[in-house]
Amino acid sequence: MLKTNWASVVDGAGFQVATICVCIVCIYYILVKNRPEKFRNILFLIMVLNVLVAAVCNFISAMLKGQVNISDAAYKGRVISQYIYFIVHPLLAPLFCFYISIVTGANFRLKRYRAFSEFPAFVMLFLTLINPITHWVYYFTEEREFHRNWAENILYGISLVYYIFGIVMLLVFWDAINVNIRRVMIFFFIFVTLGVGFQFAFATLHTELFSEAIALSGIMIIIENEEGRKDSRTHIYNHAALAYDIKQYLQVRQSFFLICIKMRNPMGLMQLMGNANIETLTELTADYLATLVPRYSIYYIGTGTFVIVNENEDRDYNIGIAKAIKERFNHSWHFQDRDTTFNAAVFCAEIPTDLKSYKDISMLINGPVPMEDISGDRIYYGNSLNYVLRRSQVEEAIRNGMENKSFEVFFQPIYNASDLTICSGEALLRLHDSVIGDIYPDEFLPIAERSGMIFELGDFVLGEVCKFLNSGIPTEM
Repeated sequence: MLKTNWASVVDGAGFQVATICVCIVCIYYILVKNRPEKFRNILFLIMVLNVLVAAVCNFISAMLKGQVNISDAAYKGRVISQYIYFIVHPLLAPLFCFYISIVTGANFRLKRYRAFSEFPAFVMLFLTLINPITHWVYYFTEEREFHRNWAENILYGISLVYYIFGIVMLLVFWDAINVNIRRVMIFFFIFVTLGVGFQFAFATLHTELFSEAIALSGIMIIIENEEGRKDSRTHIYNHAALAYDIKQYLQVRQSFFLICIKMRNPMGLMQLMGNANIETLTELTADYLATLVPRYSIYYIGTGTFVIVNENEDRDYNIGIAKAIKERFNHSWHFQDRDTTFNAAVFCAEIPTDLKSYKDISMLINGPVPMEDISGDRIYYGNSLNYVLRRSQVEEAIRNGMENKSFEVFFQPIYNASDLTICSGEALLRLHDSVIGDIYPDEFLPIAERSGMIFELGDFVLGEVCKFLNSGIPTEM
């Protein structure tokens, strides 16, 4: 029967026990609270499992260290635990480097170099897998003492390269991530560096794994915690999440497809059905869209509006999804114990081919449904999206016109039919834009109303009318 000095175990493996506890809490939080869906979430879970397995192996090795000379079972247990540790833990550096590339969006720009970036990781894995034969990484002496060998330096060197490359990616794509992600990444690098440094300086302090676990828990709280990015009812991403994700795609110049579903007259629907029923309809729509695309690619923008962001760049595939959605909305939904039809317009845009800026995309998502009939099978894509760009240009022209005084008021007299005398007048507003030319009221007034600039235009026209009346010209006429 093996006897273990538990006091010495605690002294030798206290940091490992703490690491195991931190990792278990992280795994519980990830699986219960966040329900990992994206590849990034799964990759983070693998990193936590990596640190957990490494800590368990180190704890077992520390527990059995004092028994290896008196027990063959203890010796075999320590040999196995060390072997698993060296297979698993060196892979944390390339895993985290890959994780950074996903968080920053760098993976889109570095696709062509993926095989090259993965090669060093396979070298590390190969060296550890063949170690029982070569003993290049570590070995046990005939006295069953553990010794590190020259190839371990190669493992640390490759890990350092991945570590530095991760920092470089973070700096290069600094503008593609928000301030909280920047802070937690800096925290990770500093904390892990301190942990590894302490372990090198004081061999009895096993702080490397513990610092990695604490740093990963910080990433979990800031990056992997997506409660603020999700709608509480449907558990799909909200408008803020869409804005951040699209801006990151544009920042790293990654093309993607955007499918927007907009129900006709959403405010009328809300008044007619009530908030509770709108929530039910929202959940039904989200559940249906999740049968076509992964749930993590769906965004709920507001009453009656959903957006799908698809990294698959196949135009026919995405248009096919848009047509399937349109076809579904042309049929009734079983709702409130009866079949009800909800008309919707469906847009499919390739970014940045069809819409080049976040402003254009926002105009499509937040703008009104086209006035033409949307009850047929038509979806909007390609050239049919030009009206979105035109509206964006006109809105910019209105804003510039207010700043540059490009609006002009024409006064048209109205004559009395009986004696042909002037009885009143009409003020006609025109906009002269240096980019798109003259714009008439029937086009820019509706856009000014939707963008909230109509009041400024009203004040401008009123001021021009007052100036005209005070000029004395109407009296002379």
